[in-house]
Amino acid sequence: MNKKHKQEAKQQHSPTPHETTDDGGKSGMSYTVKIEPNPQDEKRYAEEREFRKEQIKMAKILNWISGAGAFIAACALVGLLWYASISKATYEAAERPYVGVNGFAVNYSPDKITDPKQVGPVPTSETTRVAFRAEIKNFGPVPGTEFQPDWKAFLNGVEIISRPKIPDYPSIIFPSESVYLSGEIFGKDYSAVQAGEKTLTIQILIKYSGPSGTYKSCEKAQYVPDMSAVANLGEKCTD
Repeated sequence: MNKKHKQEAKQQHSPTPHETTDDGGKSGMSYTVKIEPNPQDEKRYAEEREFRKEQIKMAKILNWISGAGAFIAACALVGLLWYASISKATYEAAERPYVGVNGFAVNYSPDKITDPKQVGPVPTSETTRVAFRAEIKNFGPVPGTEFQPDWKAFLNGVEIISRPKIPDYPSIIFPSESVYLSGEIFGKDYSAVQAGEKTLTIQILIKYSGPSGTYKSCEKAQYVPDMSAVANLGEKCTD
C-alpha cells in the first residue's frame, strides 16, 4: 500500500467529531441546528405583548372606575334616602294640626246680677266671684281629629272643682277654629285668691290626632289678681 492509499485509509477510518459509526459498518453525520426567529414574528410578538399590557391596564382602570361608580351610587342612594326622610319630616311638620291655648279672659260679677254693668273685666266692691275662659285654637292648616280638651284647677296645689266646668268641644277642630273652656271660683276661695292668701293655677290638657300621628300637650296658667288676668306659664304641667 503506497503512501497515498494509507492517507485515504486513515481519513476513511478516523471519524470526525460529527461522524458516528454503528455495528453494521455504516456511518452517519449529526448536525447542531440553530433556528433564528423571523424578524417579522418578533415584531408581532412584541406588539401582542404591548397589546396585552394595554388590555390589563385598561381592565384595572375600568375596575377602578366601576368601584368608584359603585361608591358614588351608594352615596347617592344614601343622599336620596336622607333627602326623602327630611322631606317627609318637613311635610309632616307642615301639614298637621297645631292645637293650643290662644289666651284667657276673666270676668267679675256679684252673686246676684241685677244689671249687666255689674259684669266686667275689672273687680268692684260688689264682686264675689271670677269667671275665667280659655280659648283653644287650631293654628295648623289641617283639621285635628279626636280632639279632647280638659283642664284641672288647683288652689295652693290642691285640685278643686271649678264650676261650672263646661268642656264644650267638637270631635274635630278645623283650621283657625276656636273652642272654649269656662269655669269660675267664688265665695271664700275667691276672697282668699284676691287677698293673695291662695294661688289659683290651671292645667289645660289637649289631645288630638292628625294625618301623621296623635299629639298631646299640657299647658299651665296662673291667675294674677293684681293684673286681673291669667298668665300662661307654658308647658310646665306636673302630670
